[in-house]
Amino acid sequence: MNQRQFEIFAKNVEPAARRDAMMWRVAIGLQEADGLKPSQYLFDVAKRNIECEISIDEARGLLRNLATEADIVTANIKKILSDNSFYLNSKELFAIHRRAFDNVFKHAGKLRDFDIEDFINYKEVRDAVESELENEDEFSYEYLDDTAKARHLSVFVSNLWLIHPFCDVNARVIAVFVIKYLRSMGFDVAYDVFAKKSKYFRDALVHADYKILEKFFMNLLFGKRYSLGIKK
Repeated sequence: MNQRQFEIFAKNVEPAARRDAMMWRVAIGLQEADGLKPSQYLFDVAKRNIECEISIDEARGLLRNLATEADIVTANIKKILSDNSFYLNSKELFAIHRRAFDNVFKHAGKLRDFDIEDFINYKEVRDAVESELENEDEFSYEYLDDTAKARHLSVFVSNLWLIHPFCDVNARVIAVFVIKYLRSMGFDVAYDVFAKKSKYFRDALVHADYKILEKFFMNLLFGKRYSLGIKK
């Protein structure tokens, strides 16, 4: 089963399995943020999980010793996204990194311990993350229109990424964190946007351009259909 076949399969499963299928599609799509593609084996394992032949932990077990980083991380992220619990704090963010990159990186769940040019000093990372999340926790979306909500989210997510909390793979971790955060607030998330445009999401963060990220959130949350492409 290739990616196209998997997408067709995922759209035609029984309603009870549809959410599982979409979480797999999002997890698969997020690998593109770092230029990775899951193997054919991953699609076969995911199909077996969606059809309830194996559990997600059994799927992760099958992939753990035989697959690539993209395969292992995809299955890990699928499990994280299937869990509806969420806390808007630094422990949640660090836990997502640890769980997503379990059996991939020895430093999974650990903050970066070195300086990066133009990024916050590594000794200040934890405080910077906690400050950003505390400010977000105190913010109210109640009286904002859709555009203002998307604009605020763009600034918040960009600022969080600019801290560069981890040695690497920050975009995938922050994407998972944001998806769970938005769900916790009751937003109706159009998962296909992350499944198909995770590279756009990462590139928008790298460009530090709030306006192009704002289009992403307008499509993700409010049914807009902006063309999501970044000019080189």
